[in-house]
Amino acid sequence: LVQDGMPASLGSFRLETAVSFVVFHLFHEVAGCTARERLQVGSFLPLFQDISETRREVGCGYPPEYRQIKDLQAALACLWVHQAYRFWCDHAGAPLESLAAGLGEQFTQQALPALLECWAFLEQHRAGLKAYFVERAEAEVPRPLRPEEPRMYHSRSPLAHHYGAGWLPVLETYNLNASGPVEHIDLPYLDALHAPGERQKLKDRLGEWPPACDL
Repeated sequence: LVQDGMPASLGSFRLETAVSFVVFHLFHEVAGCTARERLQVGSFLPLFQDISETRREVGCGYPPEYRQIKDLQAALACLWVHQAYRFWCDHAGAPLESLAAGLGEQFTQQALPALLECWAFLEQHRAGLKAYFVERAEAEVPRPLRPEEPRMYHSRSPLAHHYGAGWLPVLETYNLNASGPVEHIDLPYLDALHAPGERQKLKDRLGEWPPACDL
């Protein structure tokens, strides 16, 4: 269902490698209880956090085809795997062809356009979002941060307890496994869309409402 049931609407994104990477991560890189928790939570974001940090921070240990996965491909692959699991749980016992058709229709009509809308806003405002979340991360700490220290954002969303102590990475200026600074702007941005107060702050800063998001 996950690897063979992708709808035609995902064809242009070429997600086969990204989906394989997500499945490999869930089955081989984390404990079974962790994989189950990532799939059962009501959002794909905790899974996307795991995949993003793995790709960006420790990706040098993986083959080139995995290191070349783009951010949007990774986000779509995580969303697809997460939604496929939840759809399968909700329709246990249904024939595989029926599952694939129903899941494909639901994903194409709801989840895909919602994520693409969020991603378009991210790309349009990437510089402003980076500056905003770096400032927020530095304000979270009651002392000046050294340049080499990572900038971390403390989640205010209902998903906070699924992250490590509620913190999400924003920026690493120094990482042994990367050739340059490692940015995670998409993680705090997508998380903030789940918190009305944080969406308001983004609107105040950027002058435009970001999309609402319940993915």
